[in-house]
Amino acid sequence: MKHKLYLVISCLVLALIIGLLPKRAQADDGAADREKPIRLYATAFVGPIGKVTENGLSRAGFAINGARQYGEQFIWAGDLLQAPADASLAVSLDLIGAVTLARGASVRLSTARTMLDNDKPGRALVASLINGNVDVRLEFGACAYIRACGSAYLSSEGASFSLAAKDGAAVVNARVGAVRVEQQTMQHQYSLHPVGHGTDISVRGGGLTYIRLQVIEDDRPVPGVPVLFALDPAVGKRLGTLGLGTMAGTTFLATTNADGIAAVPFTANHVKGTISISATVEGTRTSWTGQIKVTNESNASRNAWIGLLIAAGVGAGVAAALLSRDKDNITVLPPVVK
Repeated sequence: MKHKLYLVISCLVLALIIGLLPKRAQADDGAADREKPIRLYATAFVGPIGKVTENGLSRAGFAINGARQYGEQFIWAGDLLQAPADASLAVSLDLIGAVTLARGASVRLSTARTMLDNDKPGRALVASLINGNVDVRLEFGACAYIRACGSAYLSSEGASFSLAAKDGAAVVNARVGAVRVEQQTMQHQYSLHPVGHGTDISVRGGGLTYIRLQVIEDDRPVPGVPVLFALDPAVGKRLGTLGLGTMAGTTFLATTNADGIAAVPFTANHVKGTISISATVEGTRTSWTGQIKVTNESNASRNAWIGLLIAAGVGAGVAAALLSRDKDNITVLPPVVK
């Protein structure tokens, strides 16, 4: 009796295991002896839209959303790319084409599905050129929609063109296809005003200062507006950098706070000179320019010179002054008698 019970239990366990084993998917079209595979299709809605590569070697590297990068990196929709002052950037976009950022250029990139002029589905490059020059080469089946200096430009399918944004104006040059200016709605009337400083800013070598600008519209501060600060690319990082730590470079993207103020730290090097700085409200013609003067006079160097003068004065047997907390309290030393 026990042997029969064990045999029944074993058969049940074996049947359960066989039933749980994965079976090959098949479709029954009336012929049970034929198996047909079931093909599954999936569409990815979120993922990288392409990759960016430096054209040449740059010590400064390039920036993605303000973070310093080197070599080859993947980019996502909405990323802000900033080319270094000494190299261009090559961007390849899946099913779109190629975009080249000239030295010092800044652009925000994205892609989208669209309907082309012949009413067939296609892909579109959606970009916002903040400053500098870009060169666009589209694949067949793709068009481009680019905002620059308050205007929007729409290209034909498979177009090849360049677009430059400088001094609040955009210039387009189409080589293949056509690029037209889209009709624009009313633009924001922003204005930029320095806070706590003027257009001429002075900082000691090795020192840190903040450049603050307020965005105003209709006499009211505007929060949540992106402002791009940029140093003169011709000077580069020789006199100083914007930002702190790994994000330090020649460009910096800041967003206005509740008071409409965008701020960026500037760290000066121990090199005397003057460098130009500009700020642009992203997607508009509103801009501001200033000058940063880096002096080589710092407390450390001043104290070092005083120490040398005191040492020289004592050695020669002349009067010297001692530096104390009270700068008006000067003690005259008698000459040294040998």
